[in-house]
Amino acid sequence: MAMQSEAPKTKDKADKLPIGRFFAFRAGYFSLAANFIVIGFLMIYCTDTLGMPSALVGSLIFASKIFDAFAELYAGYVVDRTKSKLGKGRPWDLCLIGVWVSTILLFATPAGASMTVKSIWVFLFYTLVQTVFQTLVQAGTAPYLLRAFRNKNVMVKVQSYGGVVGMVLSIALSVIMPSAISNVATSPGGWTKVIAIVSTVMLVLGLLRFLLVKEQYNTEMYDSQGKAGIRDILQSLGSNKYIWYVTGISFLIQLISGMNAATYYFTYVVGDLAQMSVIQPLSMVLLPLMFIFPMLIKKFSMSAIIAVGSIGAIIGNIIIFAANASIPLLIVGSVFTALGMLGPPYLTVIMILDCAKYNALTGKKPMEASMMAVTSFGANIGQGFGTAALGFILAWGGYAAGEAVQSAGAIWSIRILYSLVPGAMYILMFLFARLFNLEKVLPELEKANAASGEA
Repeated sequence: MAMQSEAPKTKDKADKLPIGRFFAFRAGYFSLAANFIVIGFLMIYCTDTLGMPSALVGSLIFASKIFDAFAELYAGYVVDRTKSKLGKGRPWDLCLIGVWVSTILLFATPAGASMTVKSIWVFLFYTLVQTVFQTLVQAGTAPYLLRAFRNKNVMVKVQSYGGVVGMVLSIALSVIMPSAISNVATSPGGWTKVIAIVSTVMLVLGLLRFLLVKEQYNTEMYDSQGKAGIRDILQSLGSNKYIWYVTGISFLIQLISGMNAATYYFTYVVGDLAQMSVIQPLSMVLLPLMFIFPMLIKKFSMSAIIAVGSIGAIIGNIIIFAANASIPLLIVGSVFTALGMLGPPYLTVIMILDCAKYNALTGKKPMEASMMAVTSFGANIGQGFGTAALGFILAWGGYAAGEAVQSAGAIWSIRILYSLVPGAMYILMFLFARLFNLEKVLPELEKANAASGEA
């Protein structure tokens, strides 16, 4: 009897999430998430403050993303081969310094310079932020998570509970930023001041993970196969279809984020940017769902949760299109669209680790950093496509930078960018989520490997 009661206690202890370690680790995630929020204001900064054509800005950002084809995969290769006293993924968190310093310089573009100088400046520092420093931090995230916590159940709690904390902080920043921009960023110097303050706070917060969380758990399956080579990466990518489904989801999430027309929508369709600060906090009504993610995942797959959220987002974007400038309808639509963002940012990392486990169970090197790098590549390309689409569709609609009143064509382009186009992307996300059935495949592979070992 004593032996029977001991097992559940041991399991409960193994699944316990240390609170201090949890908050410190999630601080690194939030720092990167905050950078995405800040970078989301780059387009309107370039068009309305620097006087740059929207199509030019979109082209510069898209051109920067071309480098990701090499940077992302190379970052995964470097991290997969990293062996240091600090660990495998942890050392790369120091690149957060480069992320935030480069962000400050990006929003300090010389306003009085020629269009050529402005273009070079924006391209250079955007590339440093997104393609270089952020890429290295993200490539190290999956190996770091794997070695910072005891098992998958704890990692799911880190991601889901962390989603609640991250969403609260993200919403707070999303509320603060429009108000700060409206009141302080009324000049090029004002923009630099706002971004410098936010960047400094987020850098200090982000570095808590590096300073307080060590890599300490045994990962024999992942570390016993030696250093990975280029051939190993190509072999894993060529034979693992599941990582491409996760990459597709990451691509679409960042495509939607990059195509961020919210500032234009509330400025020119609603007629008041400050109203954006009213709408943003509404997704908090869905926060309780994040607390039950660990329980839901025991009954439903991660891909099923993402698929259901996608359906909600599709409905929400249809409502937003019908809302036009109606705040009550925008509120309802925003709550539904928030469902689409609940799962992917927090569950895809766990899905990536499952892809690495699939590699190991099928006789290949796990390549968890390279798996993470591929999905980050998809995410960055998605953001680049999204920002480019934002610029080109605004230009197609006849958007006139700096004009208080926009043409009917420009208003129409802003409306579809904020509703129908994201809705179409969520349809594709639903399809990718349904194709990801790895959670059913892994147990079968484990049984087959166990039977083979016994034989």
